[in-house]
Amino acid sequence: MTKAEYREYFAQCKPLLRMSYFLRLAGIGDSNFSYFMKGNDFLLSLEKLELLYNCIGNELNSKVV
Repeated sequence: MTKAEYREYFAQCKPLLRMSYFLRLAGIGDSNFSYFMKGNDFLLSLEKLELLYNCIGNELNSKVV
């Protein structure tokens, strides 16, 4: 996924999830995530974004199954 696709996905998740919980799991600072969501692509790497994406997916899958 591209950074723009991650941004779109996280924007859809934000109203439904407490993002700070998942940010802590992924080791991402709240302010870095906030700047990323506002369009700053330089603070978060694709690896960190993928880790956050996987943390959300794994947590939701463990709750549903």
